[in-house]
Amino acid sequence: MKHFSKYLSTALVAISALSFSQLSWANEKVEKTLSSENLTNVTVEVRIGEVQLVGWDKDEVRVTGELDDEVDEFVFKEENGQMIIETKYKTNRHSGHSDTKLTIELPKNLRVSFDGVSGDVKVSNLLKNTRVNTVSGDIDANLLKGNIELSTVSGTIKSENLDGKINLSGVSGDIEDKASKGRLELRTVSGEVSSTSLAPQVFVENVSGDVELSLGKVEEIRVSTVSGEIEMALALAKNGIVKINTVSGDAEVKLQQGIEADFRLNASAGGRLVNKVTSDKAKRAKYGPNSSLNFQTGDANASISMNTVSGELVVK
Repeated sequence: MKHFSKYLSTALVAISALSFSQLSWANEKVEKTLSSENLTNVTVEVRIGEVQLVGWDKDEVRVTGELDDEVDEFVFKEENGQMIIETKYKTNRHSGHSDTKLTIELPKNLRVSFDGVSGDVKVSNLLKNTRVNTVSGDIDANLLKGNIELSTVSGTIKSENLDGKINLSGVSGDIEDKASKGRLELRTVSGEVSSTSLAPQVFVENVSGDVELSLGKVEEIRVSTVSGEIEMALALAKNGIVKINTVSGDAEVKLQQGIEADFRLNASAGGRLVNKVTSDKAKRAKYGPNSSLNFQTGDANASISMNTVSGELVVK
């Protein structure tokens, strides 16, 4: 009897431990749907976890996936024409691993706003206004139109086939843009920036990261950096404008054959100017380590202005 009691006690402890383990690691499944008949926009707040936002043709919003076991409340409601989707935690969690994985499918013509902290976000096939903001999470965007704002601090932004007024910004993360159209703004501090774009208007601000641009026909482009390198190729439109400013970084601009533009390049503090478009040479200032290179091609309808402090400027 004693042996049986000892065995029963051990078995109960094992079962109890197993039950506790299952409860601790069990994630709540989510599958919710609401009509979008009266909706104008969708607001999503998921601090940590992976989220996919996908536009579709149905007149409803559907959320599927699972929630981390530390999620205390999942909000999914319509309020005054706005759909609110939110995860609330038992503790004030803002980082760390999370098992939350949600797919949110919604009408592609709705405005969408997303806020997160450390979760990765994928967003696609949305045709109106889209805003995504996260801190350390990565953003992957595809097939967006309208007003588009994507921002992260240390995460990476990868975008493809965006069309509209586009604003991509980060701090230490990289930005990689492909096949964008419309008006393109790229901003980062120490991250790398690369873009293969057909946008006629391009604006880039960087501090220490490198910038690599392969563009189509450009009406206006403005690029500034402090210590980063700039390498760009473009076809400048008639009456187009190019403005480039660097401090200690180099910049190389490759233009189309037969470019007709007014070129004005200036370098100070020992900077260097290289002209591979014509045979015109840079002229040194009479006093100080400054130099300038001014020349024209064709009817000079376009304008190219480049300035550097101690860097090298190349036109070709």
